Parts: sequence; C-alpha cells; structure tokens
Amino acid sequence: MQGTVVPVIDLRKRFEVPAPQREETRTMVLEAEGVTVAVVVDAVVEVARVASDAVAAPPAVVRGLAAEYIQGIIALGGRTIILLQTTRLLTSAERIALEAVQGEAVHG
Repeated sequence: MQGTVVPVIDLRKRFEVPAPQREETRTMVLEAEGVTVAVVVDAVVEVARVASDAVAAPPAVVRGLAAEYIQGIIALGGRTIILLQTTRLLTSAERIALEAVQGEAVHG
C-alpha cells in the first residue's frame, strides 16, 4: 500500500457536525469493494472483531440521510455500536474519480 494515493473523507463534515481537530482525532484506512479510502473521525476507542450474527438491522427510528450510512447495530458489553455502510462513504462521482486516479497510478 505504500506509495498509493488514498482519498481522505472527513465523516464529521459528511454528516454536517462540527469538525474540530483534537488530540483524539484519528484517520482510519478502510477497504470496501476493492476501494481504499481514509476517513477522519473524532476518535477511535477500540477495534474489535464481531461475528456477523451479532449485527442487528438498524431500528426503524433510523431514517433519512443517516439510514443510508448505517448497516447495522451491535450490542457489545453493554454498549451500542453503529456499524457503518462503508460502501456508501464515497459518492458515485468520488468513486469514479478515485478509480481514474488509481488507474493512472497503475499505468503511469
């Protein structure tokens, strides 16, 4: 992965919430459907592997813009964890631009 161009998306701005840089702010690198993307988040508390049967469908109260980004809900150790739909983090225009840049890097 070294030397690869990876787009960075600030999820806080995507969800239209304040986005101050703090000591806890982190960048996570994700891969979804063969596309690698980095996302800026407020903080990362823990990284955990969770069995797929532990993921429940989002409740009906999750509607609108947020619903398209939420894949499921996980109850773990008394906490509720929101599982993001990583394939939705890039818009179709962003995905096309990224594929073009990655294609140039491979053939350049």
